[in-house]
Amino acid sequence: MTKQELLQHCRQNKRIHKDDLILSICSQKKVLDVGCIGQDRDFSAPNWLHNKIKSVASVVHGVDILTNLIAQLKVKGYLMYSVEELQAMNEKYEIIILSDVIEHVNNPVEFLAFYS
Repeated sequence: MTKQELLQHCRQNKRIHKDDLILSICSQKKVLDVGCIGQDRDFSAPNWLHNKIKSVASVVHGVDILTNLIAQLKVKGYLMYSVEELQAMNEKYEIIILSDVIEHVNNPVEFLAFYS
């Protein structure tokens, strides 16, 4: 594809915001939101992705490595877990979201295998 063809393709095709795509696939599903706390958002704000997912999913669980924030969010009623807690639960999910996470992982293959 030439540069001109690429530009023409981009102009002709509808663009969709990442959050909108995520919400469309999470609607009425059981969702695991991996790394949901580190999204640099105010947790009470409606634009926090986890809140958006919570508004459309049938159930959403969050997992993160930030245990101090997990505890704070649990107090507020969020279903948040550490990796160890998640392992012990042995839950199954229809959708697993890894938004803005993979670039922070040392071993992506092992990481993806764990959540598969």
